[in-house]
Amino acid sequence: YVYTAMQSFLSWFRAVLSLAFFFAAADSTAQQGTLMESISIEQGLSQGMIFDLLQDREGFLWVATKDGLNRYDGYNFKVFTNDPYNPFSLSSNTVVTLFEDSKGRIWAGTENAGLNVYDKKSGRFHRIQHRSDDPASLSGNQINCIQEGGGDQIIVGALDQDLNVLTVPGDFFEKNTPPQIRRVALPDNSFATGLARGGKGQIWVSSPKNI
Repeated sequence: YVYTAMQSFLSWFRAVLSLAFFFAAADSTAQQGTLMESISIEQGLSQGMIFDLLQDREGFLWVATKDGLNRYDGYNFKVFTNDPYNPFSLSSNTVVTLFEDSKGRIWAGTENAGLNVYDKKSGRFHRIQHRSDDPASLSGNQINCIQEGGGDQIIVGALDQDLNVLTVPGDFFEKNTPPQIRRVALPDNSFATGLARGGKGQIWVSSPKNI
């Protein structure tokens, strides 16, 4: 993996991307008279504060909110929330980042309760979390970003903590076998605020510090 600081570039890129989308949308509206559709709690969204959006390979729209993870099929919402009596429910209602890997697994990072991986076959969430007494666990439970590495590896950034390289076993869903986790320290005790995969498989890391 190649780790580098590119936070300012990403901020600039997102700004350009947003402007490009705005002008494209404006141009489309001018030509076709298309109106923007608004979807809110009146249509079934669980909460109005949205942290992340993801459209998966099946076409579902996943919405990470302050009060639950929402899946939208174009007509209705299904809302996933934490059930304290069900260890296979969402670990926290505040979901801040989403990612779909090459196998179609949905990864949901929470504000304070680690990672959740959704099994579409069983409808269950499998949790991956930090435990203070286990140095082989996730480095932190406040998840910033998620990206896929080579093979069965998933890269995860946690706030103020080391980067995590997870190797996911083949029987992860069937036997709830925990992944192997290797923590990677970034220079100057920094942490990842964003992750991207390059065309040659390298992982780019943005950070609040020069790394």
